[in-house]
Amino acid sequence: MKSAFLADLQRPHPNIQCDTELRRIIQMWRRPGAHAVAIYRFGSWIQRSSLFIRICLLWFYLILERRMRIKWGIELNRNARIGGGFHIDHFGGIFIG
Repeated sequence: MKSAFLADLQRPHPNIQCDTELRRIIQMWRRPGAHAVAIYRFGSWIQRSSLFIRICLLWFYLILERRMRIKWGIELNRNARIGGGFHIDHFGGIFIG
């Protein structure tokens, strides 16, 4: 999960023009698509983790996933297989299962 999430952050985004790498990551993080991908990566990590971690953190993931679905209209199923470098450039009406 960590390598895929880092690949998501390091992917070049043509719509974000910044002079430093840190500012580019901050600008990218302000977009709903970045939040959706981070929540997806968290959920897929929980899915592959031990039973104890799933019991402790699944409720937190479900709250974040519900908020993402209601607020931005993006639904990424945690069972979906998405490689590194994934980016959602807009919000609304996105369902990946």
